[in-house]
Amino acid sequence: MNKRNLPVLILKDIILFPKNEIKIEFSNDLSMDIINSSEMFHSNNVLIVNAKNIIEETININDLPKIGVVGKFKNKIVLPDGKMRVTIHGLNRAIIKEYLHHSSEILEAIITDIEEESDEKRIPFIIEEIKEYFKTVTYTSNDTLEKIKQEKSLINIINIVVPTLKITIARKKEYLYETNIKNAYTLLLEDVHNEMLQNKLEKK
Repeated sequence: MNKRNLPVLILKDIILFPKNEIKIEFSNDLSMDIINSSEMFHSNNVLIVNAKNIIEETININDLPKIGVVGKFKNKIVLPDGKMRVTIHGLNRAIIKEYLHHSSEILEAIITDIEEESDEKRIPFIIEEIKEYFKTVTYTSNDTLEKIKQEKSLINIINIVVPTLKITIARKKEYLYETNIKNAYTLLLEDVHNEMLQNKLEKK
């Protein structure tokens, strides 16, 4: 596996999955420096990791996870108030071999991309389950379902669906850090079925 270095962007209350996008506004100098470093030296790529404790202001490197998501900065816009609004597109998950804190304040990490398992035989069943789920809940979009129908990778399907679920950040982290495709598949079925059941109970 090829190792590479990327600047690290630490998020607290947002989880980025591959095949998804998030929009964030930055105002502090460190975040701006990370964006600039990503643009100048890393083809706009950045490593997204999530803080273990979303309340604590000071982050201990030893508490940072060993799995993150490689993202790409897109659509950078400087707002009238001086903030920068960026879209980050999730590319793939990566294993963090080591965090590096150089003389600059920018945190970097040595990473290797995760080679995701394939399990195509489960795709037809999970798509049917998701179709039923989308019929039951009203807050999902047809665009999401169309994306899923076009996917040939089970992990990509899981990554697309999970952000639409009404689950906690802690639960989303379970998906993010799960490297066994069968376990991730089981998690998704559990959450989809639980939401459908909850929705039916609420309608009674």
